[in-house]
Amino acid sequence: MRVFILLFLIATLLNLGAGTAFSQSDETCGGLAHKSCPDKTMFCEFPAGKCGAADLMGTCMKRPQQPCPRMKEPVCACDGTTWDNDCFRQVAGAQKDHEGMCTK
Repeated sequence: MRVFILLFLIATLLNLGAGTAFSQSDETCGGLAHKSCPDKTMFCEFPAGKCGAADLMGTCMKRPQQPCPRMKEPVCACDGTTWDNDCFRQVAGAQKDHEGMCTK
């Protein structure tokens, strides 16, 4: 049981360091009206892998404020950019296509 708790805590800390534990607001964004988030500290997070959908609704999320870790856990954005990890993608406000490097 102690090992499980320790592993859970380590996994939680790694997720925080990777910038994956960012703050969600109740604001929706996107859609046919292309609604923006209320301020520049936020970006519109769409469901991953739904690149190019014109009427896709998203949720306004706070951009990571801490420096992103330098670990390599590649993430592919819908524009074909491979980011070193999800934190860098979130700072840029890029829509996520999938985990791993872009192939095109």
